Amino acid sequence: MPILDRDDAAEVEAGIARAFGAALGERAGAVRQLFVEALDFNRTQGQVSLAGAPAGVELPDAAELVASLEGVHVLHVPLEAPVSGRVRSADVSAAAQVIARQIGDDLLLVVTNASGSQLHFVLPDLTDARPTLRRIVVERDLPRRTAVQQIATIYWQHQATGRVRDALDAAFDVEPVTRRFFAEYKRMFEHVERSVTGFTEDDAEERRLFVQTLFNRLMFVYFLSRKGWLTFKRDNDYLNALFRDYQAVESQDKNFYFNRLRLLFFAGLNNYRSEDLTAEPEAQRLIGNVPFLNGSLFDMTDEDGRTNIVVPDECITEVFENLFDRFNFTVMESTPFDIEVAVDPEMLGKVFEELVTGRNESGSYYTPRPVVSFMCREGLKGYLGARDTGLSAEVIAAFVDEHRTDGIDVAAARRVAGALAEVTVVDPACGSGAYLLGMMQELVELQTVLFNAGADAKSLHDLKLEIIQRNLYGADIDEFAVNIAMLRMWLSLAIEYEGEPPIPPLPNLDMKVLEGDSLLAPDPSAGVVARDTASAQMTLGRDPARLAKLDALKAEYLRAREPGRKQELRDLIAGIEDELREALGDASVVPPKSVDWRIAFAEVFAGGGFDIAVANPPYIQLQKEGGKLANAYKACGYETFARTGDIYQLFYERGCQLLKADGGLLAYITSNSWLRAEYGKLTRRYFTESHAPLRWLDLGKDVFASAIVDSGVLLLRTGRQQQRPFPAVDMDRLPPGTPIPPAKALWGEARPNGDMPWSVLSKAEWAVMNKMHSTGTPLKDWDIAINYGVKTGLNEAFIIDNETKNALVAEDPRSAEITKPVLRGKDIRRYQAEWAGMWLIDSHNGYDDVPPIEIDGYPAIKTFLDRHYEKLAKRHDRGRTPYNLRNCAYHAEFSRPKLLWMDMSPEARFSYSDTEMFCNNKGFLLTGTSLRFLCAILNSSVVTWFVKRTARTTGMGLVQWEKFAVERIPVPRVSQAEQEPLVELVDNILAAKAADADADTEGRERELDRLVYELYGLIPEEVSAVEESLA
Repeated sequence: MPILDRDDAAEVEAGIARAFGAALGERAGAVRQLFVEALDFNRTQGQVSLAGAPAGVELPDAAELVASLEGVHVLHVPLEAPVSGRVRSADVSAAAQVIARQIGDDLLLVVTNASGSQLHFVLPDLTDARPTLRRIVVERDLPRRTAVQQIATIYWQHQATGRVRDALDAAFDVEPVTRRFFAEYKRMFEHVERSVTGFTEDDAEERRLFVQTLFNRLMFVYFLSRKGWLTFKRDNDYLNALFRDYQAVESQDKNFYFNRLRLLFFAGLNNYRSEDLTAEPEAQRLIGNVPFLNGSLFDMTDEDGRTNIVVPDECITEVFENLFDRFNFTVMESTPFDIEVAVDPEMLGKVFEELVTGRNESGSYYTPRPVVSFMCREGLKGYLGARDTGLSAEVIAAFVDEHRTDGIDVAAARRVAGALAEVTVVDPACGSGAYLLGMMQELVELQTVLFNAGADAKSLHDLKLEIIQRNLYGADIDEFAVNIAMLRMWLSLAIEYEGEPPIPPLPNLDMKVLEGDSLLAPDPSAGVVARDTASAQMTLGRDPARLAKLDALKAEYLRAREPGRKQELRDLIAGIEDELREALGDASVVPPKSVDWRIAFAEVFAGGGFDIAVANPPYIQLQKEGGKLANAYKACGYETFARTGDIYQLFYERGCQLLKADGGLLAYITSNSWLRAEYGKLTRRYFTESHAPLRWLDLGKDVFASAIVDSGVLLLRTGRQQQRPFPAVDMDRLPPGTPIPPAKALWGEARPNGDMPWSVLSKAEWAVMNKMHSTGTPLKDWDIAINYGVKTGLNEAFIIDNETKNALVAEDPRSAEITKPVLRGKDIRRYQAEWAGMWLIDSHNGYDDVPPIEIDGYPAIKTFLDRHYEKLAKRHDRGRTPYNLRNCAYHAEFSRPKLLWMDMSPEARFSYSDTEMFCNNKGFLLTGTSLRFLCAILNSSVVTWFVKRTARTTGMGLVQWEKFAVERIPVPRVSQAEQEPLVELVDNILAAKAADADADTEGRERELDRLVYELYGLIPEEVSAVEESLA
């Protein structure tokens, strides 16, 4: 019988229970019954051979057909290996590909692991060379509410749409699960934060840190219990079992956190002799079987030492019921190619960056997984391409992007594996660890592929531990984020242990992921340029023997477990670091709470620096909050520092400093404003003169769900090299749904030139750009002046409507003397503005020989302004009194012939006016000669195209027609006679619009476009390139 109740989906639950209860030979029948009876599919039977799978894959002889609907085949794949019980991506992908070759690629696989304890419902996408898997995982004896509801969605969505493919896409979409989890996690976190007692009002930050740490620990314990490593009275549902036992014990002073969780955290999970402790009957009775975990997650903090803190039991109950029991959790971090519809550790990073820590307020945004993967792969391809692997760029790209090993023999596999084992990767703004985990996943998958190609194999646990120790480094200014980054690394490592409990102790990561300001300390590359000479290294205190000892001590510390030995190692490491500081002399003095990269990672800089820097640094204007950040970093020696710039520009430069001077790879995602903004000049020059940009991927405005910002990915190689065009693409100009990265044929070029704006253009568009520059003269070099509209500082007071103006004049006729017509940005149209009857109270501050307005001479206006006096007095844009406007030396220009335009618009909107007309701060005015000719040029399609390719855009995709962007427009200098046909057409359009604002002038505007194309010398192919890109 199909599902009757959408909420409980009891029929799906019953079908899953039957599958778990069925013997191996009957399991396919139970799966068939689930799809036919609960999900309303058609019954099918038969087998599909799984012979012909690639090496390294372990599959059964055949898969069994169980059901079908509208051409979608459902098959049961009973895995017999590995004995660990994992369902590996490689096995599932291979099974899907083998089946697709026989019956087509409209498939839904139900995969059971070797022990029959897991059901994986897998929807494969075989469109690309590398398959993408979406899966819903159900485990025996563990909560599965989310999974059951998602599977039930197949039935309900099919009933609603009549299309099974749409139903499957909806059921296997992780985003709704993510959104629900975000909302519930935020609600629960804030509820617990309000409910915890024992903190004063001044302890808000400590309270939040305590609650975050509590959530971290509970989540980690919950993830481990799903692996079966924590049991209470043989119950794997550890936390719920512990809480039920606690509730059953009579006590006058009951508190679950104090009586059970503190014992679990500090006497169990972080007591290196916990084996002895848990052997004691009382401890065993209270917390069950608990392994020692180490890793500082369960170190007692200052807040933990406060015995007056109370976490109410009802908070614990809600966390368990509304988070742990309500959602499907997985300890496996999804990748862009294997996505589980569940809460995975990456979601913890999203929660804490987007919902809990308030990092959005500090300009930090969580990078989507496909973008992280792309950036990590690009960095690795660049790194391997510079190493002596003997492989071509094409073979390396196929290996990294598609995991293909054709062209890689055993010797080459070992060379590549050795290179990957040595790579050093840093994220100087690591946040909750998205890139550290992303790079770990890429390295693990690539090394695993190489193992199958003949390289020496290791267990996943040992491999990840080595990657953490040798390859990954990070820092962040936010303590909350650092905690989450370490938590995710611990989880990623812990899940790979395949032996019997207890699991190996977790590594100490506090010397791998540092808390502090990445930008304040001195340039870490100083002295590294001469890194090839032993004397230069010795001058910096980098005695090889000393650094070898430092490296060995850090390696031992990473794996140390006994508290006394950990402290001893910290002291020994600190002693060597003091020796390094002493060698640096005065240069060793760094601001507090900063990361001194030269000291903290001296062993890396002994080798010249890091190989790859990958990051999504924060986006914060340096002049924000009165220039707080600008003042902090202005003396740090950054070449790219601009007081009007953004902090991510400094992160770009610091990233290059952290890398090896020649051949380091930087992969950053940032706002794309630096490409075209005036404040980006120094950054553009820094890149083009000091380094070699390799690729630019402009991602547009829809990357960050929580931010309205246009962003892009830059890949560059450090070191001066001959500048040449490099591949670039603008995703906003491609069809929706184009994958990241797009196909090679869709890429254009960027051609950096000093501090000039960077544009992403096709070859035909570059021909247009070159002709415009060669034919035209930048507008700023014409006999013109460009100025801002009036900045009142309080438009609600100084810009009034007709009714208010008439009332003021009726009260005092002199009011008419200082009320002037004004245009708002939205009133400015192409060729002619549409004045909306708005007026400016022009209480100017004096200009030329005209004295300032004395407001007492205009009593009606003074009385009106007094209604806003408090705001008037506080505003920055004011004159000598609160009633006066700020200084405006070009005030008289508003009475002369001019062009006006608004600051943000999807197209050129230049309006001609020869009467007195002001505009507000959303507009600009241009005065000078040849205004009507310039009106024709500036309103043309080719100028709209030019500005779209050279100016900044807003987070909503609107072009910003700023002063410096318009000044750059190249305009052909032609004779008065050559101007005349264009001027005549402009006059014709102006006359038509004066008679009827809605007059159809499209034909005349198209004729103007044709004349302007001719002035620039464009051929038909180039005209088509312009118009197609604008369409």
